[in-house]
Amino acid sequence: MEKTQINQNAILLALGIIQPCSIKESYDFFCSLIQDKSILPSEKRFTNEFGFLLNAGYIAKCRKNSDALFSLTNKGNESLPRRLRYFRDINRMFLLKKARAAMLKSLRLGAKGLDGASPSRCTSDENTEYSRPKVILAPSTHRTLRQNYFWPRVTEQFLVTGHSAPSVSVLKPKHLKYYSFKDIIVEDNISGLNNLSLLIGFSNSFLALMVRNKKRFYRTFTLPKKSGGSRTIHSPRVGLKIVQYWINDYILSSLKIHQNCFSFKKQTSIIDNASEHMNSRFIYNIDIVDFFGNINGGMIFKILENNNIDKGIAQAITRLVTYGVGIPQGAPTSPLISNAVLYDFDTEVFDHALSRSCKYSRYADDITISGNDINHVKDVILKAKTLLTSMGFKTNPKKDRLLSNRSCQVVTGLVVNEKVWPPRAYRKNVRAAFYNANKYPESNIEKLSELRGHLSYLSQFPIKESDIEFMNTVIAQIATLKNKPA
Repeated sequence: MEKTQINQNAILLALGIIQPCSIKESYDFFCSLIQDKSILPSEKRFTNEFGFLLNAGYIAKCRKNSDALFSLTNKGNESLPRRLRYFRDINRMFLLKKARAAMLKSLRLGAKGLDGASPSRCTSDENTEYSRPKVILAPSTHRTLRQNYFWPRVTEQFLVTGHSAPSVSVLKPKHLKYYSFKDIIVEDNISGLNNLSLLIGFSNSFLALMVRNKKRFYRTFTLPKKSGGSRTIHSPRVGLKIVQYWINDYILSSLKIHQNCFSFKKQTSIIDNASEHMNSRFIYNIDIVDFFGNINGGMIFKILENNNIDKGIAQAITRLVTYGVGIPQGAPTSPLISNAVLYDFDTEVFDHALSRSCKYSRYADDITISGNDINHVKDVILKAKTLLTSMGFKTNPKKDRLLSNRSCQVVTGLVVNEKVWPPRAYRKNVRAAFYNANKYPESNIEKLSELRGHLSYLSQFPIKESDIEFMNTVIAQIATLKNKPA
């Protein structure tokens, strides 16, 4: 008979780091945490103790079949001493970072498309694919096409045979099946922030610190604007960024976004936005002033509530994705929020434009309305500006542009008179840059990334094959010089 006493906190700690996981996976990781292998309990003894914690409400089952997965409950989280909760949060934070990176890697390797592309299935028979639950945070018919981010279970960061170091090289991604509220919430009288922390797998105090002391979790700097001046960037540090990525991938990706909103969407670009207005007699461009800065917490809470997100969860998310009075430029959550927050506006203006035989599109804060009847175009413009004002947004009259087909019509930086094409000045500058690089390759080594960017951008347009071949030759020549040993 075993006499070794199992530390229940060690079981909860092991589970809390790699949850959701099976008892076997929890045991293997538990063993990796114990330095003195002579005192390790048997798997049977561990399983019995695990069952006691399950029956006592410290652990919850979140996959209810023969291949059961388990996670900590609020009671289990709170029972861990403060020092161990901190240790768990830090380790889990970096593991989730690697888990998401591995998920993105599997998407790049396994799917050629972007939006709507499914993550690659595992080639190993032993790694079954966990399906997305039908009931999660909010039922939505809009999730099917866009919600394609499924994080690998954190357990796969380990060789579950005693090794504790996370390694993407040995990762075998599975699609993470997160639990619904009915599966995870044991106590009903906990806050929305606490519920969210349970779903992500962090302690409530960790998320509360992010809400209370936001400056500590952001890095602020400025970037120059092309038009002059500077843009302030608030980039979240790793802990908050992981939380925001989770919110993005599991909640915000299910929000309603209008079909003619082309910004920050995979497989869409400024080309798609500009193409909507090709061959129009009149085009009008509107710019929203400080768009991100004027998207306030009330707007965010409203769209979350309208998408059937629990009120407590919606309040917690709102506090985690805002900085000051708006959403920060630099946070991964801000682009999706900016798309979703104007869904009703996009719908109303799009329908009004359609009734006036006009076209409407939006790319972030750039709104474009076009048509062949100037009075109809102006009518739609008035409708759009009136709605924006009622929502609390302002437009920049200095950037308002009414363009006829007798002039060069530009939409999101592209000429759309007869075909969608980069402006002549840009093409001329790029051509000069490549000819200069071809003539003086040694002097252009530092511009290699810039030249590659030009080629990648122009490849989206019907450029002559001879021009593409020339640019590739120049880039290859400079790349050879750069990689040449000194």
